[in-house]
Amino acid sequence: SKDVCEYLQQPNVLTDATLNLQQVANATGYSRNQLSYLFNQVLGSRFLQYLNEQRIRYLLQQLAHLCAEQAADSHSLEVLALEAGFNSHSVFYKYFRHLTGQTPKQYWKQISARARS
Repeated sequence: SKDVCEYLQQPNVLTDATLNLQQVANATGYSRNQLSYLFNQVLGSRFLQYLNEQRIRYLLQQLAHLCAEQAADSHSLEVLALEAGFNSHSVFYKYFRHLTGQTPKQYWKQISARARS
């Protein structure tokens, strides 16, 4: 499972909005069934759930860098969502809220306030 996770952590792979299970299977040498088992039984989530959670984590890291450089603005979250591989606003919103406990707007207000203080 480590090799699959490492493969998915590559920014050019993680942020590919068209990435699917077959592409991961082709790249890692596992079958689709083996990967499905890995994600469901070993990692405890479906492939797309795992992928989207990793994308949110990637997005949060990118946002932290932008805030540290004071280069973030209110549109940064939407831009970063697209760059992280989300081509659906509703999917982005769902996973963002699931992982952070906040809406993107709430999160933005919180980090903006921290950056100013």
